[in-house]
Amino acid sequence: MRVVIFDLDHTLFAGNAVLHAGVSELLPILQRLGVHITGFSNSDQRIFTRLEEAGIRNFFTEVLCMTNTASLKNPLACTTYFLS
Repeated sequence: MRVVIFDLDHTLFAGNAVLHAGVSELLPILQRLGVHITGFSNSDQRIFTRLEEAGIRNFFTEVLCMTNTASLKNPLACTTYFLS
């Protein structure tokens, strides 16, 4: 399985509801290639609203936030969570 894990707090968003250049073009390409697109955030469930408002929520198979786990941005914990 091919997986891309994004840090949703800074990698995709340039501002509150503003995506960095190229994000809206990259996500459909990854999806067409069959890549499992996931993301994590140190935010709470409001990250889902941000993704919806930016029009990109549908690209993410899984989103992990503080509501889901207590140990975010720990590479081993995130990788284990997403690949289990």
